[in-house]
Amino acid sequence: MTGSPADTIGRRLAGAVAGLFPGYFAVVMATGIVSIAAHVLQMPRIALALLAINVCTYVVLTVMFAIRLLVYFPRVLDDLNSHARGPGFFTVVAGTCVLGSEIAILTGRTGTAYAL
Repeated sequence: MTGSPADTIGRRLAGAVAGLFPGYFAVVMATGIVSIAAHVLQMPRIALALLAINVCTYVVLTVMFAIRLLVYFPRVLDDLNSHARGPGFFTVVAGTCVLGSEIAILTGRTGTAYAL
């Protein structure tokens, strides 16, 4: 017996959290950079759409990363000690910084930017 669809989704989600590559925050970096460029090039709709996507992406990745820290901490330690996966943790910091800059530039909310 294979179980219910909810069980299948739960297993897939748990697997995604357990194997989360820390370098995925590079998506936040890249999206933020393109959003800022669109703003500078006076394409406000594109810039704001990318900001919305970026905030959602950041929230999802941050929640997954926090769960991974709490539930799969030994895997996080293994990643930190890995020459292949360890540098990916830098994208968490850089992605957060780019998102903060993007928010400050596009919305003027410097308090949110400073918090990030």
